[in-house]
Amino acid sequence: MAKKATAKPGTGRKPARSPAAKSQVSEFVGWQPHFVRLARLLSASRPTDDEIAEAMGITVRTLEAWKSEHPDFADALGRGRGTGRPALWDCRNVAVAKTLSELGATDLEIAQAFDANIRTIHRWKLNYPEFRQALDMGKDLADKRVEESLYKRAVGYTIDTEKIIVVDGQVHRFETMEHYPPDVKACEIWLRNRKPENWRAPGNVKVDVDKDCALGLFLKEIGGKSIAPVEEDPEARVR
Repeated sequence: MAKKATAKPGTGRKPARSPAAKSQVSEFVGWQPHFVRLARLLSASRPTDDEIAEAMGITVRTLEAWKSEHPDFADALGRGRGTGRPALWDCRNVAVAKTLSELGATDLEIAQAFDANIRTIHRWKLNYPEFRQALDMGKDLADKRVEESLYKRAVGYTIDTEKIIVVDGQVHRFETMEHYPPDVKACEIWLRNRKPENWRAPGNVKVDVDKDCALGLFLKEIGGKSIAPVEEDPEARVR
């Protein structure tokens, strides 16, 4: 006859449950709709199936069954953990990569969109030149749109817009034009990048001194040391 496990006197702890017993008990956990939200939270840390099953109090076999029976549950688990596994190459990735980079996505965000890790994106750049060219082209177009926006902000621009006014409960729409004046900060950024020789920041101005002139010889003599004014001795002045 098998002996029943008991806790040691004075410890106050319950006897540890064997893996088999834990597995049998966890099989009786029933499906609940809120498990989808729980799966989304758990998958954010990219755990293994064993870790997810343990956290939810079920077996891996039950976890796999729930994935098959509830697609939203499987999708919630896959979103957070997908960036950790390699993705397969598809020629359609070129067009998708170009579109994403045009929208300003970084390489990491593109990797997440492909359900891959960042190393996979770097590998695709090396193995598929058309993929790298698509990324570069998309990023160039995104940069161009930013440059155009900065230029408009620097010189000012006018747009057609619509004003909505409510009078006595009646909605009235008026077409109008709205003007945005030139922005000094945008002008400064544009000119410093386009004409740095004429529009350097004051702290970056380089002053060249002829080493053979009097000032150049003096600077060479002090060797970069700082110079402090010397106060005159009053007693020496009286003498």
